Amino acid sequence: MGGPVMLGRVPADVRKLLDEYGELFEDQLGKIKGHKATLGLKSDAKPRAVAARRVLFALKKPVEVELRQLEAAGVIEKVDPATTVIQWATPTVNVDKGNGMVWICGDFRVTLNPNLIPEQHPMPTFEELTAKIARGQEFTVIDFKDAYLQMEVTEQCRRYLIIATHVGDFQFKRLAFGVSASPLIF
Repeated sequence: MGGPVMLGRVPADVRKLLDEYGELFEDQLGKIKGHKATLGLKSDAKPRAVAARRVLFALKKPVEVELRQLEAAGVIEKVDPATTVIQWATPTVNVDKGNGMVWICGDFRVTLNPNLIPEQHPMPTFEELTAKIARGQEFTVIDFKDAYLQMEVTEQCRRYLIIATHVGDFQFKRLAFGVSASPLIF
């Protein structure tokens, strides 16, 4: 049976950790402190702004709800085309999660990704990884909810992360899904 954990049954050492680091277990988007993502553009990068794609009628409301939630969480902000010159804008891919909610991803393949300088980080091979953990006895998995959205993007790079939607343009203030450099930056 699921349900809330009764604090009286939690061992004292665990309760102390929960008291000290409680914000780590809250059900809201976190923010990485001390580092902001930067996107490097090729010297011959050509800005491209692509109009919003049509959104299925059944997804319009869920997309609007998700955009409002992302805006309220500080992940995106509305861009006013009357005061901002938009050189980079990408359409979105809206995926129905099957629970009445949607996942909004910028289709940066058509705008930003071809213009990015590829991030270079050496990745260990499978053999190197298995050799390192061969004598391990306990393992764990850490899963950051909406991981990329926890990393802020520098002010200068936000203009590259504009998404065109049926309700207007928004720019990401956090690292976006769909950007080819996001996995390596994170």
